Amino acid sequence: MTNKEAVIWLINVTADIGKAKHSDLWHYEQALSEIKEMLESQPERKKGKWVRSFDGNEWYWYCSKCKKEWYEEDLWMGGNDFPNFCPNCGAKMDRGKKDE
Repeated sequence: MTNKEAVIWLINVTADIGKAKHSDLWHYEQALSEIKEMLESQPERKKGKWVRSFDGNEWYWYCSKCKKEWYEEDLWMGGNDFPNFCPNCGAKMDRGKKDE
């Protein structure tokens, strides 16, 4: 879900709460309003992917956004998975596989 989609969803939920017959739901409306403002003020997260390369001695991976290089032992999360974000720039990554 993108920030824009989340904001639209929050607007709809807030409208539904406003239609409720219970006046004690005002604090939910306030919380949803604050979350909406937070989402609108934050830029969308960059998207990237893990790219595999070879430096002449060993294989490494780098972030397609910030180009930071990582060796497998620095990224590997166990199994075949790498993190779904870049630890350097925070870009949301396509999940890399260790045996690619």
